[in-house]
Amino acid sequence: MQFELDSYSNYDFSLPLVGDRIDDNIIIELIAEGGMACVYKVKNEALEVVRVVKVMKTSSDVDADRFVTEARISANLNHPNIVQCYRFSKYKKTIPFIEMEYVDGINLYQLIADRNKIPPPVSAAIIHYICKALEALHSCQYTLYGKERHGVVHRDIKPANILISKLGMVKLADFGIAKPRDLSKHTSAVHVIGSSFYISPEQFKKKELDFPADIYSLGCVIFEMMTGCKAFDYDNLSDLVMAKMHNNYNKALLYDCPDNFITIISKCIQFNEDDRYSSIRELSDEIDLILEEYSIEDPQYVIRDYIDHPDTLSFSINSGTKKKRFLPVMLLSASVLLCVLVLLALYLVKQPYEEKVEPKTIVEEVKKKSQEAPLQSKSKATVADSKKRPVVKKVEKQIPNQPKAIPNEQKPSEPALPKQVKNDSQLQIVDAFIRGEFNPIITSLSDATIENDTHALCYLGSLLETGKMNKLELLLSEYDIQDGYFDYLKGRVYYSKRNYEKATTHFASAATKSSFYWKKPHVLAYFHAKLATTVFLEKPNSANKNSMLKAQKIFISKYCSSRDSKECRDIKTSYEKYK
Repeated sequence: MQFELDSYSNYDFSLPLVGDRIDDNIIIELIAEGGMACVYKVKNEALEVVRVVKVMKTSSDVDADRFVTEARISANLNHPNIVQCYRFSKYKKTIPFIEMEYVDGINLYQLIADRNKIPPPVSAAIIHYICKALEALHSCQYTLYGKERHGVVHRDIKPANILISKLGMVKLADFGIAKPRDLSKHTSAVHVIGSSFYISPEQFKKKELDFPADIYSLGCVIFEMMTGCKAFDYDNLSDLVMAKMHNNYNKALLYDCPDNFITIISKCIQFNEDDRYSSIRELSDEIDLILEEYSIEDPQYVIRDYIDHPDTLSFSINSGTKKKRFLPVMLLSASVLLCVLVLLALYLVKQPYEEKVEPKTIVEEVKKKSQEAPLQSKSKATVADSKKRPVVKKVEKQIPNQPKAIPNEQKPSEPALPKQVKNDSQLQIVDAFIRGEFNPIITSLSDATIENDTHALCYLGSLLETGKMNKLELLLSEYDIQDGYFDYLKGRVYYSKRNYEKATTHFASAATKSSFYWKKPHVLAYFHAKLATTVFLEKPNSANKNSMLKAQKIFISKYCSSRDSKECRDIKTSYEKYK
């Protein structure tokens, strides 16, 4: 691989378009665009494989040096959790480009946007691979600019740079601002390059960066995986800097986070570098202990299973305490059981010495008392019994895999939705739905039939709000309810599956129909804006950007003038960034 450090400032840059050829590669689509480069998905015709080509965008000599540095660093890295660099060359003998590995999947930013919080077992599996990538990065030995060097600081660890394939493999990408730890070349000009939400405090102070900077950024990423929110979520850069200087991240959002993850986050996000983990290996060891707690032997399988079936995770997602903490509880339980057995043995030994009563006498006595006792009403007896013992639901015995016989004149009921609940007026389904009691609604309607469209929508909406997307998708395909909320639910399902064209269609349809309920008055406009934003981030071009800004502006003007919600802050931040 040969690199030439020419001056690029005098060249006229004309970036390639879809369908253009870059050496042996045909451009399929533009998948990302940044300040320094455009990233294209391409088909390498010579090898018949899909790859990525990163083409330098600007004509700055500083950027050109940085681009060459990225290529040289990437070429020296050969690790399964780092995106592979294949070659460096020039488009039309003028514009530098890097040909790299294509990862068929999504990035962590998209995964968090789709799923909000990532379950702790899955988070641990993803972090495990990020740590492996950073271990390789921090310990690599290579030659750069004629000098033997040791270790690379990535400097831009963020969810968008963590790629997750459909097979569950995690890869670290984008070494655009990475640098050898002992190289000062083009450092001062990029002291705050990277995503300011994730960079370490020392990056704001123009200090030379070392490995603790990457550990800090990873801590911010872990926080976002566990909460669905940024650790330092400030619209104003000066407020963000002050919050990082005072270590003022939003700890309240960690209320339901496992203790061991809270400890890891707290140690990563420390203002002083010496207070963080001494190395990425130390952090990796902590993560491996968590994987052992969940009995995870193959982290890649866990990630792949979650990508394919997010609603059927087989791990306890509330675990977060080390196994050794359960030992005292187990010993205490064993002691209590032993005491019970000893007392029972003493009681049985004592029995022969007590006055014996013939079994026949006992039976006769019970019969006599039952005949003398006055009859109780059925309802009172039921109440009394229910206080003493659990009520067991009587289930009709069926032969396995044998469907019930249905009379000829009776049509089979819909296979997925439950049927009308008796005394549904007492359940007040709609009121419960508005109050956000989603799990009780699912429980109440799970054994019964719904013949009422409104109750059906409450049931479907509860599935959405509790994250049961696979079941919701199945039910939506079986029913067609003429209500705006039904179209909204379909739009949400397609949005989660990244089918943005159909999501847009259903959101637009929902806006034209009346509905019995909206969870929030601005929810539809919010998802219109969020959808447009996601489309732009995946395919950054002028048309998508205009659509995004238009949707964002409508949402902000209509619903954020008198409201300060998380949704408003989210869209406002994006609007200010791209307008």
